[in-house]
Amino acid sequence: MQRPIEGVAMGRNRGFTRTLIEIQREAERQARARAAAETRAAREAEQARRRYERTRVVVEKERKQLYRIARAAEVTLKNQELEDRVARLQLLLADTLEVDDVLDFEVLKEAVPLPIFNPGQLARPIPPPDPDLFKPQPLTRLQWKLPGRRAKYESEWEEGRQRYERALESQQRQEAERISRLRAEEAAHDRAVADTQARLDLQHAEVEAFRAAFIAGDRAAILEYFHLVLVRSSYPDDFPQEFKLAYIPNNHELVVEYELPSYDVVPTVRSYTYVQSTDSGGYPTPPRIDRLQRLRQHGQCCHRQAGAAVPGDSPGLS
Repeated sequence: MQRPIEGVAMGRNRGFTRTLIEIQREAERQARARAAAETRAAREAEQARRRYERTRVVVEKERKQLYRIARAAEVTLKNQELEDRVARLQLLLADTLEVDDVLDFEVLKEAVPLPIFNPGQLARPIPPPDPDLFKPQPLTRLQWKLPGRRAKYESEWEEGRQRYERALESQQRQEAERISRLRAEEAAHDRAVADTQARLDLQHAEVEAFRAAFIAGDRAAILEYFHLVLVRSSYPDDFPQEFKLAYIPNNHELVVEYELPSYDVVPTVRSYTYVQSTDSGGYPTPPRIDRLQRLRQHGQCCHRQAGAAVPGDSPGLS
């Protein structure tokens, strides 16, 4: 009896041992899987970090390149503006010689177009109603023979006739209103044309009186004339346009006191450059010959303003 019992116990121990071994093996497999997953995750993270770093380097390089391009373009624009400025200063006197500064009195006359009459829908008559639209449907030969059909047709005819008369009265009333409004619009337009023409005639007469007074040597007219000449002159924005005028009739002498541009109107640099190593835009100091050229440009500016004040063939001055 004892041996079978011992055999059963031994069988149970072996089964328990196998279970433990399987549990241990499963735990080892899970541990290896976790380790492999962690290794893959670490490797992927490192690869992502490297990709990010490469991308960051490329982006930073492109950003610096674009920044350098923008800075260079900024300097190029400044140089273009500088060249335009110097060129305009150099051509001030030459431009004056090509422009006739004599003020044309005809230019002073307003040229306003007269109002144009546009009645719009008021110009279209309202058409009368079509009487055929108010007539009943004609009866056939058979319908005329039906009992009561003639009486009904005559009733419909009378009703249509009345509706037509009412529509005609409405059309005539609307047409009369249209004509009345059209005549009112025409009268208003005629008044606007007359007012505009009267204002133009008055302004043109004032210009002709101004012309006659100027030719006659009237002091106020001559001062006003040359005031208009100087005001219409074109200069750079930073040029002063403040002046005083005086006229001595006995000597036919015009005195102009004009505030000339300062020494700073001419640029002090030849060009701008962009230095990438220091990220700065600098410019060379102009040599002495440039400063002498600057003085000559300043003199041209002064001659330009003096020349504009007294046109060569102005009437009324000797």
